[in-house]
Amino acid sequence: MAGTQITGNGASTNGGGLYVTGQNAGRVDVTLSKSLFSGNTAGRGGGFYLNSTGGAFSATNCTIIGNNATPQGGGGCIVGSGIATMTNDNVSDNVATDNGAGIFVQSVQNLKIAGGTFSGNTAIAQNSFGGGIELQNITGAISGASITGNVTGGSGAGVYCDGSSTLTISSSKITDNVSGTPGGQSGGSGGGVSFTGTELTLNNDSLSGNSAFVGGGLAVTNAGVVSVTDCVFTGNIASLGGGIGVSSTSAANTATITGTTITGNIAGSGGGVFNGGTAPASLFVQIAGVNGNIAVTSGPNISGPNITTI
Repeated sequence: MAGTQITGNGASTNGGGLYVTGQNAGRVDVTLSKSLFSGNTAGRGGGFYLNSTGGAFSATNCTIIGNNATPQGGGGCIVGSGIATMTNDNVSDNVATDNGAGIFVQSVQNLKIAGGTFSGNTAIAQNSFGGGIELQNITGAISGASITGNVTGGSGAGVYCDGSSTLTISSSKITDNVSGTPGGQSGGSGGGVSFTGTELTLNNDSLSGNSAFVGGGLAVTNAGVVSVTDCVFTGNIASLGGGIGVSSTSAANTATITGTTITGNIAGSGGGVFNGGTAPASLFVQIAGVNGNIAVTSGPNISGPNITTI
């Protein structure tokens, strides 16, 4: 589908603008280019809903804007396929009652999001996840994306990733996203990114102006292995961990932060970095880049047990 405009449609269940399904031998490959999905509504997948096990999905230079999923998730779209590629798409101002207001991607083992804008999407429910992007049981990468001004009542206003997921985010700007109430007074975790999956890598990303109750910029909860390298965290706000908040109950869960600037963040505890985990040596921080943060009670820069400075 190239240059197609799908606007103002509705469905009571799946796929307000477009619904595609196919399994195994009956799989369906979908390619979208310079197409518009706007003002569509559905129970799930307001703009479109794709469920094609083993299939391939591609969207390039598409606009997915102002769609709505009520009472469930995937305001802009829901994608479930073997391979999914999104390149330079604009996913903005979509609304979902539940998870994934912008996009909801599930069970995709080769996901690539390159460039594009994810902005102004809102997941309404108090325990909702993924204002801009919701990822579940995926292996993939986000590079060069702008993820800004998204809102969720729960966690991961910018990006939320959970399940058996391996995710790399690189050279992306993740800014001004809000999980819970503005200013991090209540609500969920990870205003910029919330991760509870298997392996997370952040490289050369900028996370600024985000807020959540835990981990204004980034929240990591019982994740397997997390690596943050050459990133910038600034101007994020939380009650616990203005820049980064980590919580782990197993020594097998480790987070390593190197070559990263964490400055000008604000929290009740741990203005820069907060570790609430109980596992020994679960958080390794290169201390040189963590400075100039503010905390009301403890640790203006780093706070919490089981932190090893490197």
